[in-house]
Amino acid sequence: MSYIKWLAVSVVAMCAIPCQADNIYVGSGESIVKYDSAGNRTVFADSDIPNGLAFDKGGNLYVANGIYAFGYISKYDSSGNVTFPGSKMTGPKGIALDSAGNLYVANNSGGPAYSSWIEKVDTAGNSSLFATIPGSVSRANGLAFDKNDNLYVASVSTTSAFNGILKIDPSGTISSFLSDNWDWPFGLAIDSAGTLVCTNDSVIYKVSSSGEKENFTYQFNLPDWYPQGCAFDSHDNLYVSYINFNAGLEGLIVEFDQSGNQIWSASLGGDGTGGSFIATQSPEPASMTLLAIGAAAILRRRSRQVSRRSA
Repeated sequence: MSYIKWLAVSVVAMCAIPCQADNIYVGSGESIVKYDSAGNRTVFADSDIPNGLAFDKGGNLYVANGIYAFGYISKYDSSGNVTFPGSKMTGPKGIALDSAGNLYVANNSGGPAYSSWIEKVDTAGNSSLFATIPGSVSRANGLAFDKNDNLYVASVSTTSAFNGILKIDPSGTISSFLSDNWDWPFGLAIDSAGTLVCTNDSVIYKVSSSGEKENFTYQFNLPDWYPQGCAFDSHDNLYVSYINFNAGLEGLIVEFDQSGNQIWSASLGGDGTGGSFIATQSPEPASMTLLAIGAAAILRRRSRQVSRRSA
């Protein structure tokens, strides 16, 4: 039995639909896949190698597309129509929005002279350089904002001082929030208490506001599956996308409760890309609250029609 089929039996049976009943969006292949609140899968929109995903307060979905010199940002309305063809970017990965609705994009040039920087796109669509990542950084991955609009960056570097998580204040000043010779920091998310979570190779780390790192209790214990994007909802349940490099790059989405229990999952299949960045959204845009979290973003349902589990 394949790992995908095993998980469908052991995890999905716990909760046949997403337990918080939001729509779930994930980049897969050359499209953006949507799972509705009943767990039905549809193709939301075509996209050119979708990477970072993030919603604004109006329910519009921003997507970082492409690789290296062929990257750009697109904006989709709730029907999947492209409303903003997008700014040209270079190797865009994680994206996040600040409290004012400005979009930030992790850009990455190809080798041999690797470099990474953060581009800012304001609400009028104007693009400008926000910060240049120092050191010999080969890739800036996930992005996440805290409540004070400090931006955190998951960075991979040959310079150990900048391999881990960087912190950039609203003025663009960079400091090393946590550097620990990490293997491959990728997705970032911040919960309601300000605790940051970062996916790193085959594990997930929790990092306190003071920079203390510990293994996260939310672990997915099957070989060959690697966590990618991650996101908290308003109840601090965690969504994580996984990829299997040894099984045709199969992708998977897993939802964990606060105790680390796996309570929902969905397979993305093996289309050659697996799962990386993920976003979820309430079906009622007028009642949404935004949580901007870089490699993944969650817009949680406020509908009175949906029953809530107690936190």
